Amino acid sequence: MPKAMDMTGQKFERLTFIKFLEKRGKNRFWLLSCECGNTVESTVGRVKGGNTKSCGCAQKDAIRKTQKLTVTHNMSTSREYISWKSMIARCYNVNDPFYATYGGRGITVCDKWKKFDGFYACMGERPMGFSLDRINSDGNYEPSNCRWSSNKDQANNRRSNRKIKFEGVERNICEWADFLGVPRVTFRERVNAWGEAEAFRASSLEVRK
Repeated sequence: MPKAMDMTGQKFERLTFIKFLEKRGKNRFWLLSCECGNTVESTVGRVKGGNTKSCGCAQKDAIRKTQKLTVTHNMSTSREYISWKSMIARCYNVNDPFYATYGGRGITVCDKWKKFDGFYACMGERPMGFSLDRINSDGNYEPSNCRWSSNKDQANNRRSNRKIKFEGVERNICEWADFLGVPRVTFRERVNAWGEAEAFRASSLEVRK
């Protein structure tokens, strides 16, 4: 091999080039040692380009560090643990289907709750039919902003549920519809088409008839 191509001893990420092995097609393969003690075969291009950073141990370490799934509490199948695990995934796992609306927009978990024991100490048992809910849907997961809520409570608290202030009282569209005694869909359509004041006037008149 030309001396300029000798990569022996050079280190990238966790890998160090040991020796050239052979040419396979157009690619030249090298034997590399990993910091963990294992060896791996790869090309100079893949190593330099960052596609091969370790023998595979780097990815495993990252998953363990992020998820912290070591279970010592015998509650790995409990409702509380499932809620906690989902919360962590939504905020920190970029592959989670809900990451974009949680971690992707800056929602985080307080330090104490990054371990299940700390979360459970604050939240206690999760009632049947309830789930974890943030009081302020733009706030983080922390003791002062979380509760166990029913599906109805969570629906009323969704970020997409428009808040309306009328005569000094603030409720979302669903809550105002229930208060006025008109169908939620009807009240929402009136607000969108006529504006808030006219929607309240029409709904109030309808109830009085």
